[in-house]
Amino acid sequence: MVQRLICCLSVLCVSVTSAFGSDRSTDTAPPAPPMATIAPHAITPAPLPLESSALSPVEHLRRAADHLDAAAVGDLSEDFKKEAQRFRKTADEIEREVESQLGVLRAELKTIQQTIRELEQFTHSTDQIQVNLQIIEVDVTTAQQMGLDLGFLSKTEPNLNGSTIQLASGTFGNRAMFELDRHEELSSWISNLVDKGAAKVLAEPRLVTTSGRPATLHSGGEFPILIPKEVGEVNVKWREFGVRAEILPIILENGRVKLDVAPEVSERDFTNSVAIEGTVVPGISTRRVNTQVEMSFGQTLVIGGLVSKSREKIQVPPILSKIPELSQLFRETGESNQEREKHLLVFVTPSLVKNSAD
Repeated sequence: MVQRLICCLSVLCVSVTSAFGSDRSTDTAPPAPPMATIAPHAITPAPLPLESSALSPVEHLRRAADHLDAAAVGDLSEDFKKEAQRFRKTADEIEREVESQLGVLRAELKTIQQTIRELEQFTHSTDQIQVNLQIIEVDVTTAQQMGLDLGFLSKTEPNLNGSTIQLASGTFGNRAMFELDRHEELSSWISNLVDKGAAKVLAEPRLVTTSGRPATLHSGGEFPILIPKEVGEVNVKWREFGVRAEILPIILENGRVKLDVAPEVSERDFTNSVAIEGTVVPGISTRRVNTQVEMSFGQTLVIGGLVSKSREKIQVPPILSKIPELSQLFRETGESNQEREKHLLVFVTPSLVKNSAD
């Protein structure tokens, strides 16, 4: 009976190790030596647990070794212990091999997951972000002469459905930016100024990009600047002017968007021109802002505080200068210097464009 038990356990060891690879030369169990007959009462094997069918192959081998240790009595105790030791050694080898294979699989899985994340950034599954910009220049001088409402540009807070928010970097004027959930009243105010000739829309670009990727737009022109090099030779350098806008949106985990926005409006300034090699090169008058804000999709940000002031001469007929009320204004020259003030407003509205495949 004891010999039968050892043979069965040896077969179990061979079966378990064969399941993990037939190329393991050390896993083949040698034939059991002939065993002498001993009394039945000398064997007291440990009882198998009821859940033994759920044990792993390694656990089966170690449990079999425990049975052999329990049966190691009498003249056969040394043989039983050697067989139990062999079972445990085989179990340890299998366990190490399994752990090694799992380590390789974990590394491969990590590589695959990283590859999937990288591919998702370049496939159609990424949602796009559309940012609508509206850049408007308000002629404050003209609006005041026409008696138009300039409440939004006054030093008092506007009577609109909005609240002032703090910028992450940069503050311009009394109210650098407003967060407006509903800006119908402001849009109506702007439309009225445009219709009356007191404001004009400089640009209405629409930029589309993905989270973390910048987008740039330039609407305007370029003019040459002649740079003397040697006698009779000049280099030509081109300078941009017009409307330029740069955005960088990043979708946050809370569903909002962090938006870097840098609008710029520049124009040629002939009052600050220079002459190079007989060619008049105008200067550049630039108004720009670079700021960052966190907001919700569908809301509108209004950036203000970009003011330009200039003086212009107004020619009048000589007969008007003879009117007493106007004589102090035009004096003897028949002309008047008038200061003109213009405000630049930038409207920024981001929206999320869901991918059609989603």
